[in-house]
Amino acid sequence: MKENHKYNGSHSNSPVLGQTRKFVVELMTNKLPEQYVYHNLQHTLDVVSAAEEIAIHSNLETEQIEVVMAAAYLHDIGYTKNKEQHENHSIALSKKFLDQLGVDKKYIKNVIGCIEATKLPQNPKTLPQQVLCDADLYHLSCGHYFEKAELLRSEFSNIEKDFITESEWLDMSTVFIDNHQYFTDYGKRTLGPRKAKNLKKIQKRVKVLAMTSHTLKNLKGN
Repeated sequence: MKENHKYNGSHSNSPVLGQTRKFVVELMTNKLPEQYVYHNLQHTLDVVSAAEEIAIHSNLETEQIEVVMAAAYLHDIGYTKNKEQHENHSIALSKKFLDQLGVDKKYIKNVIGCIEATKLPQNPKTLPQQVLCDADLYHLSCGHYFEKAELLRSEFSNIEKDFITESEWLDMSTVFIDNHQYFTDYGKRTLGPRKAKNLKKIQKRVKVLAMTSHTLKNLKGN
């Protein structure tokens, strides 16, 4: 019978994760354009933390958790190249980095599989891939969702050179959240209800903005 090596928190002593964190921090600090106010180092660290949380609650083995956390560190480094096809850039940079570390091919394949799964629409095939997908969109369920959403709106305007109003952004967010699903049991059981609360807050904000707009129009008409 195969021994089931459950997670014991030993990732902090992992040479691979230590080197990966160092590589990502240096790369994103020095090479990431300033207009990426959402997809930045802080987002990456948030995803790493979320990945660990979800992985533990998903009962992944220690080796699987290390793979997921490595993928979480590396999943957005492609933004240092450009936004278009950033996942593919992340994959290429990750392969090169992990090869240089001397990591075995299976480990690299699993890391790349997790990164590939985060492409929208997300399409995870394994539980570790599901964990990273849920971690990448963990912010949808957070209490500081609106703060993160505003950063994403600012980034969108910076990159696309197209200002988008709060109402337009809330409409887009409503559609996105309505069509989004968490994949892990933890995501469905714990993150899903939190996300639903945020959706209600968005819908309430949409109504407030609509009423304000209607009132202003009436005032202008008088």
